[in-house]
Amino acid sequence: MRPMTAGVLACLGTLEDERTLVHVDLTRMRGLLAVGGDQRVASDTVRVIADALHSQGLTVRVLPSGRPLHSLIPETMPDLSAPDPIGGIEHSRERPLVVVVPRPLGTADEHVIGNIPPNTLVVAMGEAEVARWQWKADEDGSVDTGALGLRVVLRLPEHRS
Repeated sequence: MRPMTAGVLACLGTLEDERTLVHVDLTRMRGLLAVGGDQRVASDTVRVIADALHSQGLTVRVLPSGRPLHSLIPETMPDLSAPDPIGGIEHSRERPLVVVVPRPLGTADEHVIGNIPPNTLVVAMGEAEVARWQWKADEDGSVDTGALGLRVVLRLPEHRS
């Protein structure tokens, strides 16, 4: 008998009709989800995703300003070889550790992404070549989810600093 995996749904907001809720299944998502574009909306998007994953019972750690990514994921060190952004990370059946980076990734951070443990999801602002998913936030409050093919009117983050 195969073990059951509990689903992890993140409510991002609504479609442009403002009536249809958009939930994204992040159950098997690992690696990097990067949100570029308008910085204010990208920051809100990262917060909305973090809030949703925390409410689903996942461990969410926020990278403090000025600290490198490998400080929160100590078993990783920068690897200067170019990782494969699609097939370079194994999938794990355990619920992921979520690391939130509320700023654009630096070069040293991007080099760590290829070596993060298979049970880790990193959600960061900015654009990154090593991202599994690259979303784009627009100043009108909407987010283009890239390969998912959805344009979402972002809900407001629950926790504001």
